[in-house]
Amino acid sequence: MSDSILLTGACFEEQAELLVPSDDGIAMCLLLLDRSGSMQPHGDTPRLSANELIDTLRKAPGAAQTVFALLTFGDTVSVDGAPARADRALPLARYVANGNTALYQATHDALTLGIAFRDFTQKRFGTPARVAISIISDGADTASGEMAEEARRLAEIGRGHGFALQAIGLGIDAKRLALDLGFTPGLAHSAPASMAGLRDSVRRTGMSFSNTMMGARGPRRPPSN
Repeated sequence: MSDSILLTGACFEEQAELLVPSDDGIAMCLLLLDRSGSMQPHGDTPRLSANELIDTLRKAPGAAQTVFALLTFGDTVSVDGAPARADRALPLARYVANGNTALYQATHDALTLGIAFRDFTQKRFGTPARVAISIISDGADTASGEMAEEARRLAEIGRGHGFALQAIGLGIDAKRLALDLGFTPGLAHSAPASMAGLRDSVRRTGMSFSNTMMGARGPRRPPSN
């Protein structure tokens, strides 16, 4: 079990005090970024691209009603950007690609966070949070095969709740990746295994997140007389 699981209870209470609930509700956006050894050819592009995304989300409509978190995965899963209000999210300071690919563990942990946050907001605000999860990877799992079925079970629960589950494959078949993880095939996108492909993948993630955040963009204006 990775440290992301430990973020559920106390972290949500802390973030709830900072969020600005609106009539349109609350959102959570989770980015899962592969940092296995096969990502080494991309150099520092993953970090720079992730920070461009974070900067975009900080300024996006609904940022004050959205919790954002960044998880990276190699041999293990790391919470490199702890859950924070999107307009206060901090940039990724360090990215080092090495090791194997704990793909199932990463999706398991992200879905666990998303489901727990949805349940928390249902109890706290009376409305469940919208949740978007995007995973960017260039290969199959090589480190957490024992988590596959449980990850798919959680994905099925997430889809039932209306989660936007996006799989982006760098140099691989993204629809196959989505089906393997239990994500939504219609949201999958395959990109070249290049720096340009990675940057495009992060931009597409931003589009998915923006769609989720737009539903939590702030209080509705009162009707005009």
